[in-house]
Formats: sequence, C-alpha cells, structure tokens
Amino acid sequence: MYTSKITDLFTLYGSFARVEGKAIQTENGFSYQNEDVALTSETVKHPSGVFERKDTVKNVSDRPIEISVALSRFTLNGGEYQVYTQTSKHIREGIGGWQPLVSGVFGSADEIRTNQDVNPFVAVFNEQNRRGLAFHILCDSAFEYSVTRHGEFLEPKVVLVELGIRSRDLRYVLSPGETLTMPTILYYPFESTVDMDAYKLHRYCNDKFPCALPIVYNTWMSHFDWVSFDNLVEQLERAAILGCEYFTVDAGWFGKTQEWWDVVGDWQESEESAMGGHLREFSDLVRAKGLKFGLWFEIERANPACENVKAHPGYYLYDGPHAYVNFADPAACDFIYGVLKRNIDRYGVEFIKFDLNGPLSYDKSRQAFLKYYEGYNAFLARIKSDYHALHLECCASGGGRMSLSYAKHFDSFWMSDSHGIYSQLEIFKNAVRRMPSRMLERWATIRSVEDFTPTYPVGGKEEKILLSATANWQRCEEASLEYIKNALVGGPIGFSCDLTQVSDATIKELAAFIESYKAERDFWAASECRILCDTPTMTVLQFNDADFRQVKVYMYTEHPNQEHVTIYPVLPEGAKYVLRHGDESTARTAADLRENGVTLLANYQRISDKFTLTRE
Repeated sequence: MYTSKITDLFTLYGSFARVEGKAIQTENGFSYQNEDVALTSETVKHPSGVFERKDTVKNVSDRPIEISVALSRFTLNGGEYQVYTQTSKHIREGIGGWQPLVSGVFGSADEIRTNQDVNPFVAVFNEQNRRGLAFHILCDSAFEYSVTRHGEFLEPKVVLVELGIRSRDLRYVLSPGETLTMPTILYYPFESTVDMDAYKLHRYCNDKFPCALPIVYNTWMSHFDWVSFDNLVEQLERAAILGCEYFTVDAGWFGKTQEWWDVVGDWQESEESAMGGHLREFSDLVRAKGLKFGLWFEIERANPACENVKAHPGYYLYDGPHAYVNFADPAACDFIYGVLKRNIDRYGVEFIKFDLNGPLSYDKSRQAFLKYYEGYNAFLARIKSDYHALHLECCASGGGRMSLSYAKHFDSFWMSDSHGIYSQLEIFKNAVRRMPSRMLERWATIRSVEDFTPTYPVGGKEEKILLSATANWQRCEEASLEYIKNALVGGPIGFSCDLTQVSDATIKELAAFIESYKAERDFWAASECRILCDTPTMTVLQFNDADFRQVKVYMYTEHPNQEHVTIYPVLPEGAKYVLRHGDESTARTAADLRENGVTLLANYQRISDKFTLTRE
C-alpha cells in the first residue's frame, strides 16, 4: 500500500483548503496539517492478525468548516481483482458473492438500520498473487464503501478502497477546535476466498468483546402478540425442563389494546388485554423457576399517536408513518432512558430484546446520523453501566443491525426473523464471514406430529418434527432431531414456539443436548469458525479454540448426488488427535488428517453429521 501522500490515506472534501501533499509518518501511522484541518491515521495490529485503523479530522482554523466527504482510503497496487460484497433483506440476511472489478463497485447504507440492503463489509482479492484484504466498517453512521480502478496515462495504475461516512447529502459542520472521529476500519489479509480467513476476525472479537452464550425462550413464535398469563405459565414449565436460562416476553405485553403496532412507544403494561396487569406476578414466577426475566422493546420507534409522542413531540423525529426518539437530543435520551429504567426496575428485567421495525432514512441535519448514533451509543453504555448483568439482544426487523459496530454494547444478535432451520444455517454461514459465531443466536421453532405413518409398506408409527420455514407458520418444513441439534451449535441457543405442542420425548432429548452444550460452553464462547465447504449441496463448518486443542466439524447436506464426502480439517503441524465419530474413537495425526481426511456418509437427503478431534 502506498503511504507517501496524504491522498493515499484520505478522501476528504469540504469548505476548507485542499488536502494534498506529503503525509508525515508517526509511531503508529501518519499525520498531516494545512491551514484548516489536521488529520491523523493510526493503525494497530492485533495478535489475531487484524489491523485496527482509526482516523480523525480536526478543525484547526478559526471558523466553522463544512465536511462533505470523509472517507478512509486504502491505495493498492493495480491488478486483476475480484470484489466480495453482501446485501441483507428481511429474512434473506447476508446474501453475498464475488464479482470482477471492471471499473468500480459501490455500496451505501442510507438508514439507521446499518445492515439493510448493504452490509458494512467488503473484500478484494488479487487473482494474480492469490492474496486478498477483508475490510469491516465499524459504522456509527450511515456508511458507504467503494472499490475503483484509477490511473492515467504515464501514472501508476492503482485500486482505491474507500470506506466511511456516507457522502450523499453530507454537510457535517465542524466547529473550531472540534474533532471528527471517522468510523474505525478493521482489515486483514486472507488467502481463502470461501470465508476470507474470518477466523482472524473471530479471534479479535473473542478478545475484544467477551460474552456469555445464554439459553433463551422467547414467546413470539408461540402465539405471536397474543399473550396470556395461563399460556405463558405453561410455556414456562416446559422452558424450565429444557434448561432455558431466560424467559423473554415479546411484543404484545404493553399498551391499552391488543394491537401493539398501534401503541408502540407507550411502554406501559396493558391492563385490559395481554397479561391483564399481572406481568410483575409472572416475572416473579419466572425467577421462582430459576430463570431470568426478559422483555421486548422497540425503544427507538413510536407511533406518532401514542401518549409519549403527544406529551413530548419535540423529543422525536418524524419519517412517514413513524416517529423516532431523537437520540441527538440529550433531553430526549434522558426521557426515554427514564421510561426504560422504570420498566427494568418494576419487572426485574435481566434480558432485553431491542427491536427496530422502521426505516429512518433521512437525516434533516445532514450529518449521516452521526449525532443520532453518538446519543444512541451513550444510551446503550448507560444501560450497561447501571445494569451490569443485563443481557442486551440486538434485533432490527431481524438482522438489520447485525454488524460489528454494536458488539461493544450488545451481547448477542437475532440473525433473522426467519426461523427455518435450513435458512438459518445459510444466514449463519454468511454471517460468520463478518461476525463472531458466538454472538449469533440459533433458534429452534418446532412442534411435534405424533402417530405419523412414514412409509409404505406400513412400518409403524413415529414422531415427525415440523419447523417454521420462515417468519411465521404459513410454511413448514421437516428435519430430524439430530439435524436440529447440529444446526443449533456455535452461539446462544433459543426456543420460540408453543412448547406444549412438543412431545415429552423430544423435550427430554433436547434437554439432554442443552445440558451437554452448557458443559462445553467455555469452548463455544472462545471458538473460531472456518467454512470448509460452501456449495449448493453441502456446508461444512469447523469450530476450534485458538490453540486447536479441541476441534469440532459439522457437515450439513442439501440433497447431494453422492454417498460419501471426505473432509480435510485445518490443523497445526505436528499435532496428534483422538478422532471421535459416533461411538468410534481412533488416534490420528494432523499430517494424516490433512492428507487422508475424514470420510462421512453424505446420503441424498438433508442430513447432518459431525466429528470431534481432541488433541493429545
């Protein structure tokens, strides 16, 4: 990468003197100053191999200046490049792919849900030297990125990667002496075009953002927003048997009517519907059962007709049919924090699912939501400071905010509103390219169909397990219990369904699985994930700790046209392992495993299998 000129590091425009000339090298990066602005760019390499770059712009003039473009720039040698990007839609989060760099590739997220349409992640791969760079934007604003070819006659041909604050309509005013901190950029080299060596990012996050892996029950996919005291007591009994540690009541607990969408923003318990004023009584029952109590909030959005908006109209921003708390206003932040605190204290809340179902996409202040997120981050930090043990779950119409910038505040991420076991696997596989696996929740939304006659000739009765195939029960799918268990590993585990419709035998087997998962929770909390195979008919994931003391490999098939598959795990030189597959154990060396692999039955159906390696 070039570093002799400041324009190799910054793309900066506004009402100030042109930024050009040499960059001065410092201990951890570079600096630059003209008569109007002073720039710093500092980069630190983490032991994981991840580089952390932080850039700042300071107004050193005696007048306000206006910034219209502020991007961190990486200047790469020219060559034949491929570019990887991801897009996210509701229940289709994280769809990604490679494309050749012909002239340029551009992505922009324009609203406060930072993963809607475009994810803050881009990777470039030089096909000539088979090396790549992965870039992650820790965005506390609307953001953009671009990868473009540049170079004129008799000038070096280069590729520019530019990332940072969204430029469209940006008019950020910087007062004299004020500093703008640009989004942190994480980047690292990779060789694998399958997962871009995401294990480096996982290792970085495991060090920076340690967190627990809870077992959660959520009410939503049981009866959606229909909430009743007696029904929740029944769910609580079964959730306790499963081994759940949190019981979360989703939307429907608040407001004067059953129509929660119409009263979102008024965070007072419904006295006439839902729990009929007995929510505190139920939260006490949850604690008596040994679980912790959780509630759903969509704290940022409100219906403009709700009581809180009517009482404090100046605390809200308005966009279409929605109102949003103006987190750029300290008074609005104090107000909504007081509303939330009263609910936390009244019900003894120890788990919050924060949702966001509206697209606030226009910042009238023309600041790309920088001030909004400054207040929102302070709001989240205040919650964590006052309630150290409170688990915060990030949801925004599913995975609309599943990005690294929130790992500093949230403990886990609701990947998608799609609870299908197969679609979840696809979303998870895409998400681990840019997120640590241990923060990505895996959900089982199931019910039993007993006395099922499966085959002809009649071979007896058996139970089938049906699962929601999407965000509701309009479409269902079937999976074996073994597949479900194998598809739940890697992060926090959740159940969201009518547990009274799940057979005692299945509850018992799932409870045993949860107990064994808890016993290995330290491994999962520190694990890295590698994608060993990603084809339309097969996914293979490897989980291991940083020292490869324990390695777990999971295979999932999608109607492959083969009977067997040989899997080659990634292992360190010279190690010796005990291989466990099913009931069999054998001694194998890392060299043998790399050369000969492990052969598993693939079958022609949707099946899963696994093996574990324990280092001697």
